[in-house]
Parts: sequence; C-alpha cells; structure tokens
Amino acid sequence: MERAAVSSNNRTLSSNRRDYCPSPPTDSSPVQVVDVSLIPRQQNSTTLGSSSERSREEEGASDDHWYGSPTPSTPAQAVNTDITDWLYTMYEDVFEAVFGSWLGNYSCPFVFGEQRPLENGTERTPLALSISISSLCRQFDQWMKDLETQENDVANHPAPTQAEVKKEQQIDHCLNQAIQAFSARWLPLTFQSPLHKAAQTELIESLWRDLRKDLIKIINRPCYRSMLCLFLFAMVPIPVGISEEEEDSGIPAQFCIQAALQHVQHLRARQRSLEFNGSKVCPTSDRVAIMTSLDQFQINFMSMESIIYWAAITYDTSSSLTFNTKSLLSSGLLGWESESSWRLVKTCTDIFHNQTEDWRLHGVMITEENANGIIAAASAWKLRVWKIAAVLKEALREGHEDDAVHRVYTSAVDAIKQFNVTYRPLLVAYEVMLHYHLCILIMIDAIETARRTDILDGLIITRSEAEGTTMNCLVFGLGNHFIIPQRKGETEDTFVTVPLIAIDPYPHHVVAAVRLLWLGIDRDYETGKLDLSTLKNLQSILRRTLDLLPQTSKSVRNAKDQAQLSVLYTDNPRPEL
Repeated sequence: MERAAVSSNNRTLSSNRRDYCPSPPTDSSPVQVVDVSLIPRQQNSTTLGSSSERSREEEGASDDHWYGSPTPSTPAQAVNTDITDWLYTMYEDVFEAVFGSWLGNYSCPFVFGEQRPLENGTERTPLALSISISSLCRQFDQWMKDLETQENDVANHPAPTQAEVKKEQQIDHCLNQAIQAFSARWLPLTFQSPLHKAAQTELIESLWRDLRKDLIKIINRPCYRSMLCLFLFAMVPIPVGISEEEEDSGIPAQFCIQAALQHVQHLRARQRSLEFNGSKVCPTSDRVAIMTSLDQFQINFMSMESIIYWAAITYDTSSSLTFNTKSLLSSGLLGWESESSWRLVKTCTDIFHNQTEDWRLHGVMITEENANGIIAAASAWKLRVWKIAAVLKEALREGHEDDAVHRVYTSAVDAIKQFNVTYRPLLVAYEVMLHYHLCILIMIDAIETARRTDILDGLIITRSEAEGTTMNCLVFGLGNHFIIPQRKGETEDTFVTVPLIAIDPYPHHVVAAVRLLWLGIDRDYETGKLDLSTLKNLQSILRRTLDLLPQTSKSVRNAKDQAQLSVLYTDNPRPEL
C-alpha cells in the first residue's frame, strides 16, 4: 500500500498465489537451511496456497508429518471458498504489504543493509525489502521443531502423539481464523447495494466470536504463530453487533497483546534453565550447541528471530503509547536510551542520512525501489518517535521529577527535528506520515491533559504542523484510489476501486487522528483562527473519512455518532446565559 501511494494513484492489489505446494518434511528430514530472502511478502502464497490446495494438503498429509507442511485452512462453515480466498488475498496484499515493509532490511535495525551470499558464495544479495510476517512465523516455528528433533536424536525420537498433532492443528486453525477475521472488515467493499453490504455484518460478527472463543486454546501455547494470532485479534475491530456485556465477558485486546509479548519473552530464552509455573518444573531446551555447527543456518536463524523480535517491539511500542501501559519488551523512562534496539535505530538513521545527502541536495528520481527504501528507513525512526512519546506519557502519568520530564521532552524535540531533516524532504508515503504525525498529536494531547504549559508552549508550531500534515494525509487517502480484486463469481474476475482510506489496515489509528483533529479545529474556531466556512469544510473531510472506514466497526460507529453531535452543536449553539 505504501509503494502504491508513492508510485501511482491507481494500483491493482492482486494476489501472488502460486500452484506449487512444497512437500512436508518427514521426521528424519535434516534441518532445512532456507535463506531469509526466500520469505519476502511476495512469496507468501507458497505457504498459504489457495483453499483447494490447502484442502488437498490436509487430506494427503499424515499426522506423523504435520510440522512443516502448509497450514490447512479451516474456514468457518458460513464462509465459502471464494470468500476465504479473497480474505487471504486482502490480508496478504494490504496488511502484510504495509507491515512487511517495516520488517525489511532498511527498516529492521538488527538486519539493516544486511546481505546474503548466493549459492556460489561469490556474490551477495540484499534481504527482501518487505517480509511476510505470517510466513516468517510459520517457518521459524518449523525450525524450532526441527532443532528439538535433532537435539533429542532423530533415530530415537518417537512420532508425534495425537495430542501434539491436535495442538499444532489448533494453532494453525486459530491463525487462519485470525487472518479471516482481520480481513472480514473489507468484505462489504465487494458488494454494490447497501442491503448486501449490511448482510455481511452477521458473518463478520461470527468470525470475531469464533476467533475469540478459540484463543483460549492457544494463549498458553507459546510459539510465533500463536503470537501473531493474538496480535491480529487485537487489531480486529469489534463489530457493532457486539454488546458491551459480551465485549466485557471475553478476552480483551490489551490482554492478547500482553500475552503475545510474554510468548516472545519465553521463546527468546536460549539458555538451559528451569521454569517453575506453579505446578511443575520443566527444562528449557538448549539449542545453541546445535547451531554452532551450522554457520549459515545460525546466521539465518538469528536474522529471522531478530526480524520477528522487531515486529514484536513494534506492537509493544504501539500498545504502550495507545493503551497508556509500560512496555514489556523494552525499558521505560529509566533505561530505554541505553537499549541496543533504539541505539541501532539511531545508528541506522545516521547511516541513511549520510547515504542520501546528495538526494536531499540535488533531488532524486523516485523509483519504486528507492521509494520502498525511504519508507522502510523512515518507519524505523517513526517507531523511535513513538517510543519517546510513550516514555514522555509515562513520565507525566507517574509524576516523575521535572528533570526527567524535560530530558525525555528534549529527546522528543530532537527526534522530530531528525525526522524533518532526514526523511521529510524525501517522503510522501501516506501510512508512515499519518502514523508519525498522529504520534506527535497523541504526545501533545497528553502534555495538554497534564497541564504542562511550560513544555506545551514550545510545541505550538509543531502541533500546528502535525495537524496540517495529518489533515493532508487524510485528504490524500480520500483522493487516491486502489483497485482491489473482486470476489470470484461465475464469470471472470472483476475489480472494485476504493479510496486508500477504505483499506487502511489501521482504522483505529485513523479514528484517533480524526478525533484529535476535530478537537483541534474546534479549538481554532473558538479562538477565532477559523471562520465558519473553513470549519465546516474541515469537518466535512473528517466525516467523509469516517464514512469510508469499516462501518461494521464499533469504534468507527461511535466516532461517527460523536461527530454528528458536534456538527449539530455547531449548527445550533446553545444561547449564552
């Protein structure tokens, strides 16, 4: 989605599925050394396949060889094959296109600019710019299983028990459910009539309920597929038909994020140790000795783990900023600056700044490859700004001394200046710019809520610029369109054109941006900086934005209701007493 936003106003988001399905390895298969560059987003179809392919794999695979095989899709009974395929395509081409660009070799600081040797060992090729997180998690779980098998001596290792097979199938099934529930919000876009659009609400609610019900089966089974499943559920909009009572009676999104982050902590434990969980003591496998004899495998293994860890840090940082909680994978106010991940982001930005100095001075021909590199590098610094904003909110929330507050405030100002110098002259990407400036607005809103006028006064210009750029991002999202594949029917595939806003994979961030902008234009109107005509024009942009977001989302519906009340109040102000 980012790439299309740079290169063209209209772009076809088509599926890259292939008919090839790899054969599952047997219990005695050696550890497969697969280059990380073989798991770009574009090749995600090799893992997922079409629904018919997944069914054939499920029928042909024996229980003894379940690990390593393509994950069988087990759609809900009400979801037919065409809809299932469409949901997978939208997940791959929308969410993984955006999120995957934040994990590639120009974004993930742990593999920044990393190269991979080709088979002849004489040349090197860069890692993919965009990484499929679902393929990465599936591949890494398989590698972990293969390592355990080798460690336990393949010849004497018994075949998987039925309980182990069932556990793995439940994890795979839950991840497939999460992908379908995640993409279901866009299903009404494929229908023309309002009646048919509204008819999809029942299916969307059913997918959400089924997924939340099945989360309990995987929430205590740490693996990277279950981690991704929990993250995806936290991003699924709560459907409008879910009552407050039903919403409160199940697993909330914030708990899923915390559980997923704990999975990451558990899985990253390498040394042999004893874990006491209250009922039993179990040894943790030591895999380091195995990897020392597999140099190239060790490099690939560590790179893949680092990319997944960076993905988890992304969720952790976003959660700490939006939910007002402390990070689980990263330090807070006391210590975050000394952590290797954030220091690496700073180093990578310095390198990128030096490498692109000529671009800023003399201009550059923006090719798709250059645009992807700029977007990826900027997204890493954007996340660092999100981290600083979360730390500043922590300092304000917990009442730290003024010295600590001013220190992190200074870091925030410096980070904003760095973005403006290094990336702003080169960047026109919708998603990165929207998230970056939304972060600034969230941070300033927290400062205003804390009534810290001493530091708020220094951010007045920054706030005005952030509000203006965020509004421009929404206008860009309204005016630029994508062509997404229509569901398969009896005739040849047809396509539907939708504004970029309509398929934004982070509608909750768009809603937050709309609410903060609405407060800003109300403030400027009340202080006389805006006239009534300008106010109504800006409110119209925000309402059009909400109209294009998933209408089955409860948060979108609530935001629309609040916007309507605000418009009514503006048109009919109460008389002064």
